[in-house]
Amino acid sequence: MTHVRFQFLPVLFASLLLGICQIARAELGELQANSSWWMHKATFASVNTSNQGNAQVRSFVDNTGLTVNEYFQGNGKIFAVGWQGPVKPNLGALLGRYFAQYKSMQNTNKGLNTPLQGSSGELVLEESGHMRAFSGFAYVPALVPSNVDISSLAQ
Repeated sequence: MTHVRFQFLPVLFASLLLGICQIARAELGELQANSSWWMHKATFASVNTSNQGNAQVRSFVDNTGLTVNEYFQGNGKIFAVGWQGPVKPNLGALLGRYFAQYKSMQNTNKGLNTPLQGSSGELVLEESGHMRAFSGFAYVPALVPSNVDISSLAQ
């Protein structure tokens, strides 16, 4: 009888782990309070929240030196994300439901090492980089507050 109970422990543990990973993801278009993409990382060096013009920005620096900025509205909804560092972030987790549009843009890009810039559906994205120097910025125009100049954030 005891042996049967322990057979379910790995399944229970895996289910809990997957549930936690789903909760601990920031996604473009989601509420900032419910989303922290970096929580799945083992360590991070710093987290800082500030105002940048009419937008609030939360910056994360992880243990690799990757900096990710989440730009969010007063209601906490993330309308843009930016990244810069020696490694690429997990763009699937960062872009969330817009990741498929990113992949579509990537598939139409002609060169392997050429910068990616453009829009697809609801997503506008710029991405460039090479080994140890990656950067990018993505936003959803429909979510950008009217009093925010998106070009000033993407610098």
